[in-house]
Amino acid sequence: MQSKPRIFVSVAAYRDSETISTVNDMLMKANSPERLTIGVLSQIDFDCDEHFILPPMSRVKQMVIPAQDSLGACWARNKILTRLRSDEDFVFQIDSHSRFIKGWDDKILHNWNLCSDPNAVLSHYPVGFRPPYDLDPQTYTWHNVKNFSEEGLPVITSGSKSLEEAPYLPRANALFAGGCAFAKREVFVKVPYDPYLYFIGEEISMAVRLYTNGFNIYTPSEPFMWHQYYQPETKRKRHWEDHKDWGNVDVLAKKRIKYLLGIEHTRDPSALKDYGQYCLGRVRSLKDYENYSGIHFREQRLDPHALNGVFSQ
Repeated sequence: MQSKPRIFVSVAAYRDSETISTVNDMLMKANSPERLTIGVLSQIDFDCDEHFILPPMSRVKQMVIPAQDSLGACWARNKILTRLRSDEDFVFQIDSHSRFIKGWDDKILHNWNLCSDPNAVLSHYPVGFRPPYDLDPQTYTWHNVKNFSEEGLPVITSGSKSLEEAPYLPRANALFAGGCAFAKREVFVKVPYDPYLYFIGEEISMAVRLYTNGFNIYTPSEPFMWHQYYQPETKRKRHWEDHKDWGNVDVLAKKRIKYLLGIEHTRDPSALKDYGQYCLGRVRSLKDYENYSGIHFREQRLDPHALNGVFSQ
């Protein structure tokens, strides 16, 4: 009997009261929880957040660090993927404030198999929910680009339509969502998460690096989760609210991203630390990505298919 593919789930949690509920919901809603390994990096204030730490669980690997030692979301995602992951077949990256449909593990694998592409990466912005279980109706959502920010980076947003109008097969997607990404483990070995990014620019950087390394992003045709976009009454602490030096880190990260995308040259060694490990791939060029996505970085121009989110391989 063939064993079921094993899934490593990466959960970066920064002072988040939803972490325990997210992990419990994921385990409870999986058809085969025994195939899961959940890697959690709990970044907490030990004076007031100890109740956010997960109790010992057989399917969970947890690292707990002081929140003041955290360097941000991308640093945390890198730490999980390099310290807690082993040889699982697939990686599923989420945020620590998520909910799941029943049988999500089979659904996500079905979506991936429908791509008929060993280099497929599933990614999109799921619909939202309000804790604990006020779930928005599921719809088909896809990425597009609204405009460029003041810093010259593309602003990624999302379109939506009813599930009845959704395509049967996952569709080609040029963009990436950090809070919902699923691929074979080799993808995150060949395209390791850049720990020197902060927050803004994480997703376009990863999209371009995946594409230039020969991987193909797809929008799932069937939804399998929810994401908490709404702020609860007790507001979740953000990294930048606790760290007074976050602005300096963000400036360096944006220099790094603009260098990667050919928007702006820099020789700042602080912005280019270990850049060779997290640079563009050699399978396809940056120009190939610009033509495919319709996002022209240096020219600050968007083609119609970038605005509409209609991409084709």
